[in-house]
Amino acid sequence: MSTDVQWRSIAVAVWVAATMPVALMGQAGAYHKLPLDNGNWCMSTACTDPGCGDQGYIRTWSAGDTLIAGSTYAVMVSDLIPTTTGACCQIPMVEPIAYIREDSSARKVYLRTDLITTDSLLYDFGLQVGDTLKGYFGATAALPLAVISIDSALVNGTYHKRLNFDTSAVCLRSAMIEGVGSTNGLLACDHGYFQLGRWLQCLTTGGVVQFFAPCGPDTAGCAALPLGVGPAMARDHGPCALRLTYLAADLVQVDGCQGRSPCTFSVFDSAGRVCLSGPLTAAGSVIPIGELRSGLYCIRITDDLAAVMTVQKLLRP
Repeated sequence: MSTDVQWRSIAVAVWVAATMPVALMGQAGAYHKLPLDNGNWCMSTACTDPGCGDQGYIRTWSAGDTLIAGSTYAVMVSDLIPTTTGACCQIPMVEPIAYIREDSSARKVYLRTDLITTDSLLYDFGLQVGDTLKGYFGATAALPLAVISIDSALVNGTYHKRLNFDTSAVCLRSAMIEGVGSTNGLLACDHGYFQLGRWLQCLTTGGVVQFFAPCGPDTAGCAALPLGVGPAMARDHGPCALRLTYLAADLVQVDGCQGRSPCTFSVFDSAGRVCLSGPLTAAGSVIPIGELRSGLYCIRITDDLAAVMTVQKLLRP
């Protein structure tokens, strides 16, 4: 091959790489494994009933490996941390203990539990557009899940293959991502937010965030769970009886409790999107909510250690 032809070939290759859409990056090439040895999947979870609701966090992490039928499985443990009383409805949870085996060459992940004693397909990252999801997720979904598109998601600076099942709502995309799992969490079934919903907010490995939810990520689940739950990357002093007082239709006053002072607040709508957030200087601080549309919201307040003090319903008249 002549030098001129070689340079033209190199130029074409560079042009192709430079003009490849971001959505296509990560679809080909090496498979990205799940961080089953040191990953922490942090999900928000909630339920509603007429006139009320309850909310909390789920975190899933590895408790080591075990040998089952001659194969090695990661033992994944999950706990529910309620941030409300739970008096309204049953907050959705996932399998408290699950056993995960990943077949990288087949790009598949399998699940067992104490009741599911044979391999159930959890993820199949070899699916193509038009294929229907089978196995554990496919069987528990409210409607059949078919792949409508394939693109990529950015995970810790690297593009990972993403299989989309529903892209109608940007913030509530239903998808599976190599090296992450599903947008519902590692083990959670497909449900809508605030309707027996569980949604992945962040994935960490070794305490470092690898993946955020696409819209207004709620990172409290990664930083505000008790020390006794999973690795010691989390801290919390538990919820307290913090009181919200309406001074006017568009002004809410926040009290302190148990010697703790509120530091920041975030207001979420029913789709889990952050609509309003900001600092709180001390107990007795006032939050203007006039820019919110009329409706029911959730407000989360944290202290100076980023520990959740309370999550409550917030009504904007």
